[in-house]
Amino acid sequence: MKKHCFLLAILLIGVHLNGFTQKKSTKTITLSDSMEVLSINTMITAVYDILSGPAGERNWTKLRFFCLPGATFISLKEKKSGEREFFQGSLDDFIKMIDPVLKQHDYYENEIERNVQTADNIANVFSTFESTLFNKDGTTTNQRGVNSFQLIYKEGRWWIANIVWKNEPHDIFPEPGR
Repeated sequence: MKKHCFLLAILLIGVHLNGFTQKKSTKTITLSDSMEVLSINTMITAVYDILSGPAGERNWTKLRFFCLPGATFISLKEKKSGEREFFQGSLDDFIKMIDPVLKQHDYYENEIERNVQTADNIANVFSTFESTLFNKDGTTTNQRGVNSFQLIYKEGRWWIANIVWKNEPHDIFPEPGR
């Protein structure tokens, strides 16, 4: 009986997700995608998979599915001059900032280490990463940094509430609007 209830629940999730769409995208959420929100570790790995890959369109629909409405994205930066600044925005702002770069360049972000702390229905994940951006002239830009994911568990799944990241000095992504 429990097995049938579980299968019915999975089927209903799949039917519900079939109607999930993203602005300007024809990508849909798969049953496999819907299962990724049940585990913190699987979800974080999937975020790295979304961002990484050859130049081209990323699966922003899947990232939207992972995030709470109103999730914030915050980047702490240090300019070459030593001046510190930050970007804070919505998921749409984040996509607007990095999508042009990812459409033009191969980019791979690999996790080095992960530290997960949970307290009931909240989780904080510190994830150290290294990234490589392949430039058009054949050179690469390599960088390391840390991502801090804040997640909450509600409605039977994990949701990303915020992502805060800091790269080593001299960020490889342009400022919004530049």
